[in-house]
Amino acid sequence: MKKLTALALLAISGGAFAFDQYLPVAPNKLEADLEFNYITPTGSYVGTDKVSATGSPNEMAPALQLKYGIIPGLDVEAYVEYDIYNKDAGFGYDDNGDPKAVNGLGRPQLAIKYAHPELGIGGFVNVALPLGSKDIVGDKTPTQIMGGIIYGKTFNQIVVNAFADYQYNTENAAKIKQDAIEAYAQGQFNVTPMVGPYLGVDFLKTLNASMDGTSFDPSIAGYLLTLKPGANLTINDKFAAELTVPVTVMGKNAGTYWGIYVGAYYTFAL
Repeated sequence: MKKLTALALLAISGGAFAFDQYLPVAPNKLEADLEFNYITPTGSYVGTDKVSATGSPNEMAPALQLKYGIIPGLDVEAYVEYDIYNKDAGFGYDDNGDPKAVNGLGRPQLAIKYAHPELGIGGFVNVALPLGSKDIVGDKTPTQIMGGIIYGKTFNQIVVNAFADYQYNTENAAKIKQDAIEAYAQGQFNVTPMVGPYLGVDFLKTLNASMDGTSFDPSIAGYLLTLKPGANLTINDKFAAELTVPVTVMGKNAGTYWGIYVGAYYTFAL
């Protein structure tokens, strides 16, 4: 059984996915989502002890997501983002081994999502392809596949969205792989037909890691609990916007952060 420090595994699993918690778009509709993510890493949990970040690390990622409804309850989705890391993020290094700012295309992602039009329950598959800028994705980019169940239902002024999934990761350039499971639940209260504040709770559990088929010490596995307060703004049947402020509150062998997500969504009838 191999051993590896917790910090060395922080970025291997639990990567961001294009998949969101919302039900598929209507048939013959194309939804274009312009998104912006701003993340400030605040440190990491080594075991359950929190270690503060050094310097002022931050990450930004403008993104575009497209969703197309095929039949009632079924859509396909595509996502691409441009990642920007400052020097203190420690994501890139120059020839002397000193930290440097890096930017470039992240992995493009494809997804298919189905939910029963009346029951609001279904399933999905999301794939992060092994492509992108070398400074961002590295020499050998793992393929990430996420599959699971999704649920969404409206009860008068209350809107419930949730999903649970398994995240499978291929080996990276160091022949390390680590899978994860995730569960998310969101409750929204529509104050008016236009404004709906919500609170989301996300739990990510990393599983035992391995290198070239040999397992690491199981204590390396960790978890992260993140609160995601936010609000949806529905202007009309074509245009909507969303704001989320994620904050990590508890974890083990994982990174800590807070951030801001802003999205503007427009739906075209085709």
